[in-house]
Amino acid sequence: MSYKNLEELLHGAGGPVKLLRNSQTGPYVYPVIPAEYTNWRDEQQAWQRTCVLYNQCCHMTDMYVAGVSEGAT
Repeated sequence: MSYKNLEELLHGAGGPVKLLRNSQTGPYVYPVIPAEYTNWRDEQQAWQRTCVLYNQCCHMTDMYVAGVSEGAT
């Protein structure tokens, strides 16, 4: 079925939430950044046991890191 405008599309789907939840397009993949994840469980364990360093060079150009390594005097 084709719709004339966004309002008709939203009304036909039963609202914006139903439209987005039932979308057949899948998640948007950012074109220049490769996926660098394994699964949700690994991510949760990493948050508890280690630290995280995100690669956000696609929109944040400066990164400053400071600290003391473990065992340093």
